[in-house]
Amino acid sequence: MDPIYTAWGISAVLLYILLAIIYLVIFKITTKEFHKFTKKRVIADVILYSFNIIFLVFNIFYYKIDIAPFVQSGTRIAFFTAFTALALIVDFFSVHLFVCSLVNIYKYFKKKRFKKNNRDLAIAILYLIFLNGLSKKVMLALITVIVLLVISKACPQDPCGVEVVKVMADSPAEMAGITKGEVIVSTAYGQQIKNSMDFREMIEAKKTGDSLRLETETGKKYDINLGEKGGKAYLGLAVTQKLCPRTSCTMTAEVIDYTSGEPVVVETRNYDFE
Repeated sequence: MDPIYTAWGISAVLLYILLAIIYLVIFKITTKEFHKFTKKRVIADVILYSFNIIFLVFNIFYYKIDIAPFVQSGTRIAFFTAFTALALIVDFFSVHLFVCSLVNIYKYFKKKRFKKNNRDLAIAILYLIFLNGLSKKVMLALITVIVLLVISKACPQDPCGVEVVKVMADSPAEMAGITKGEVIVSTAYGQQIKNSMDFREMIEAKKTGDSLRLETETGKKYDINLGEKGGKAYLGLAVTQKLCPRTSCTMTAEVIDYTSGEPVVVETRNYDFE
């Protein structure tokens, strides 16, 4: 899996765990009047939460986010399911606390209520400033940078094929003799398969009944006639990214000028090390 994609995934998990802890603390230190569930608040919660879900689904399809790396084994599916459930729950409470903060600020300044409870007011204001959608993106970016710094201390690795992690029963791949653990590196006519995206695009470009030759890193060749599933060409393999260590590394740093209001790369520096 791409290091940036990996770092983003780790950072997302850490961010939601951090948010869950923060929200629990907010519920603990605020009054019941601040965070209570009333009929009007729940209606507002559901409306805003629905918009969040619609926006999330739209982004997944619009940016063609690939979730295949997260569902290539039983362990990954279980983890992905657990994280998705956690994220949905945390997001709901995030929406609820957003609504509660707006309501309490309105009551404080417009209805002259809760004048003695400055803590609830302070938390409401801080929540809207530091835990809004933009702030969460900034937090995610910062955590991602930190995770990248940690995982990039070792010399980076290059994609060098896709490793077979599962062969579906009675699939064209199984009938051709492909086994779990083999690493696919190319197809016929010398087309290189360096990463999971190359492999997926290669399959998507084929039609049911097309022939396909796959070659592994050990030189084995498999001739396959693609089947059909869901109206698309079907091979019957689940693969994961294979990474090979570099003998040397080149790290690139960009000097960016923000004085004009837009980021402009003014210099690029390369650092080579063994």
